[in-house]
Amino acid sequence: MRFKHAFVLLVIVSPGGYSTAQAAQRFVMPGTTYSVSLPGSPECKQTTEDTPAGHIQRHSCTYFNEKLGGGYVFEYFSLPAAPLMGSEQAILHGAAAGAAQATGSEIVREWEIEIGGFPAREVLLLTKSRGLLARVRYVLVKNNVVTVSVDGGRKIHSSPEAAEYLKSLEVSASAPLDAPNNSIRDSPSTARE
Repeated sequence: MRFKHAFVLLVIVSPGGYSTAQAAQRFVMPGTTYSVSLPGSPECKQTTEDTPAGHIQRHSCTYFNEKLGGGYVFEYFSLPAAPLMGSEQAILHGAAAGAAQATGSEIVREWEIEIGGFPAREVLLLTKSRGLLARVRYVLVKNNVVTVSVDGGRKIHSSPEAAEYLKSLEVSASAPLDAPNNSIRDSPSTARE
């Protein structure tokens, strides 16, 4: 009889089994209104990079989850010039292609989405030599390219934490942080396999 009660207590305390998820906290990229929900405190840095379009200042914040064996990256950079109307998806594809080239990865799949009313693109990048996958969302907010990504192996990509992180991105050109602006519209008809 004692054993039966101990088992019931165990089920009540741990109904979902062992979980690696941590409570996510809202994080705002310094100097912007862009935000995500992160399960920990990120490390942030700024770098200057030379690109075919000119010099860019990249602002990035990363958080590594040891239990899941992968990381979360939240970053943005400003384009050297304002994009032409109608070129948004080409710019976002170019950002994804540049990331693939810089990391020795290949674009496995990409499709158009919309985040907060802004043009966006979701991309899966695969680095075959290391067996790593990156799921990245690129958003064009005026002349800023904002990205969120989950990088790592199967364990992190199958976690609910990673999916929630990607969905949590909120972008705004000038709206207050508490304004609801994180609607996402997927366009499966534009998916490229």
